[in-house]
Formats: sequence, C-alpha cells, structure tokens
Amino acid sequence: MASFARQIGDLDYVPMDHYKADPKRLKKGGGGPSFDEVPEAGRKVSRRGKNQIMVMCDPVPRGIIGVVKVNVRGRDYYIARPDTILAYKVLHLLESYETEQEKFNVDFGKLFSALKEMYKQEELIQTTRQLFAHYEVKMEALNTRLNTVREKPEPYEKEIPKFIERVLANQELPSEIRTVLESLREQK
Repeated sequence: MASFARQIGDLDYVPMDHYKADPKRLKKGGGGPSFDEVPEAGRKVSRRGKNQIMVMCDPVPRGIIGVVKVNVRGRDYYIARPDTILAYKVLHLLESYETEQEKFNVDFGKLFSALKEMYKQEELIQTTRQLFAHYEVKMEALNTRLNTVREKPEPYEKEIPKFIERVLANQELPSEIRTVLESLREQK
C-alpha cells in the first residue's frame, strides 16, 4: 500500500456498539491505538505527526449505506463498504476543497483510479448519488429540528448542489474531478 498511495493520515471507522466497550480508544481526532501497538506493516503506511503518539481515528460521517465486516488476525473490524469510499471522499471534497486542494487532487486521482479497477464508473457514481441523498435527508432533519425553536422557520435548501457548483467554479479543478462532479449534478 505504501507504494500505491500517500501514507494514511487517519483511520476511518464505523461507529457501532461493538466498539463501546472501550470508547476512549476510538474517538474523533485521536484516541486510537498508540503507534507502538500498530504492527510494523501498519506503521509503514501511516503518516505520523511530529508529536503524535496515537493513530488518528475518525468515525465515518453522516450515516452509512452499508458496512463490511473484515476479519484481521482473528479480530472483527467494521468498515465502510468499499464502493462507498469514493462517495465519502467526494462529500469531503465538496465540503473542504478550497482549504486542501492539493491533497484532494492527489487523493481523488489515486482513489478513483483504484476503485475503477473494482467497480464500473457508473456504479461508483450511483453509490455516490445514494450517499448524497442520505446526506440531504439527514441535513433536512437537522434543519427541521433547529427550526422548531425559531419563530419563522427557514425551509431547507439542498446543500450538495450548492457545494458542487462552488467547487466547479474553480478554474484550476482537475478534469477528472470536474467530470465526476458534472455527472453528479442533479438532473434538471
């Protein structure tokens, strides 16, 4: 893996009751295992900050379309389905592209290329659309809850189309990312 992509900066995991026995070990922004606990092969592919003693762990955000149970050396781990990985990367890209353009350009190209070896491009696009629909449902529900305390409730406006248009407005956007985002635009 170290030869295939940049080093891993964090581990994304699926929050489940399975992990609640030791919640300190998996919490957003750090709290994972210490680097000393990670096997040597894992340390080789992990990027470690100057003063970082633990592996960064982040829960997969905004719900899951599905998970996969993976058994490694007799222990079960639950990860996002591989076909959803691109969807989460695109969602994160849409939310944060302006602040991390170079990282997204590199990550997206490598990830998209690798996933197209396993899935048809249209399958990846369809899964991404499903995740976006799920995201919008969650955001609309959040908006509804917030509006219960307001005198003049504001109607929910979908966020994904605005995110896509904002990123597409960047003239330096790599053509591969542009093509995917254009295919994800809502049909009018």
